[in-house]
Amino acid sequence: MARPRKIKTDESLPHKERFLVAFRKWGMRSKALEEADLSLKTLKRWILEDVVFAQSMDEIIEENEILLKDELEAVLQKRAMTSDGLLKFLLGKLDPSYRERSEVEHKGKVDFVFKENLDTKEL
Repeated sequence: MARPRKIKTDESLPHKERFLVAFRKWGMRSKALEEADLSLKTLKRWILEDVVFAQSMDEIIEENEILLKDELEAVLQKRAMTSDGLLKFLLGKLDPSYRERSEVEHKGKVDFVFKENLDTKEL
């Protein structure tokens, strides 16, 4: 009689893979460390010693940043429909003619006074 195959669960994953799965899920080291039951010291050691692991983390960070940016832009677009300021901001992002510009021009002179041995109480 054949033995049933063991289904791979989070607990059966190797520690590094378990951490990467949790890191992809949460996007935060602290949450992933907690879920994978690992210490920050172990994570730092893995990053220094295992180039493939470090690259995997970098890829997950990059993916999460892209997804977060997309989510924030979707929220911004939704809110812009009820806010003139946000709508103007989004239009300015797409078309420079909608951007607020201000110019400051200084005419005159600026005097600098340098003191030697300045006491920190004078700051």
